[in-house]
Amino acid sequence: MRKIAAVINARLQSTRVPKKVVRPFGDTTLLDIALKKLININVDEKYLAACEDEILNIYEPYKQDIDLLPRKPESVKKGENPHMVSFGHYALTQSRWIMIINPCLPLTKINMYDEAICMFKNNESIKTATSAIRDNNIYFDSDFQPINLKDKDFISSRNTRPVYKMANAYHIIDRDYFLSTGKFWNYLDNDPLFIEVDPFDCFDVDTEEEFNFCEKIYTTLY
Repeated sequence: MRKIAAVINARLQSTRVPKKVVRPFGDTTLLDIALKKLININVDEKYLAACEDEILNIYEPYKQDIDLLPRKPESVKKGENPHMVSFGHYALTQSRWIMIINPCLPLTKINMYDEAICMFKNNESIKTATSAIRDNNIYFDSDFQPINLKDKDFISSRNTRPVYKMANAYHIIDRDYFLSTGKFWNYLDNDPLFIEVDPFDCFDVDTEEEFNFCEKIYTTLY
């Protein structure tokens, strides 16, 4: 059976919401929430990938249960960096398969990760996987032409081919393929497999408005 390492990548230089993983979020932080979940996810290895002191200070109470993957300073620079710069530390995992967990989704549930891990481990035809949200709405391209209507003259959501939005909750990748190509997958059969997840669980904090919105929901629920 395939072994999986789970990795949370954390940095301070997020562009739209600076330092969002370490900012107060209710009575906790996004990073604390993610690390507490990681402790309880059923994987073979558990890692935080980081190098900045504010993140490492939050990590300190969790180091008995979660190992550290040291990141290079250039991997946490502001903006979008090449994958091999941002994620070269994947070479340090023992397991070939890596579940990348986004720490900026505070409402996800542990069973969502465990179900994906179980599915992946028990079906070797799945080469890689990612969380996805199915949508039957009607979508248009930049020329305002419908892209998923079966009959473009019949306007109804019942006449659509479903589209999938990447939920960004997790990806499961082949470390060796990534290190040799710099790519997560090649978009062939089951590479990646889209695993449908609950949209409510996958509110992703990318803006100040989303940070405040998710904080209110989180503090209400928990």
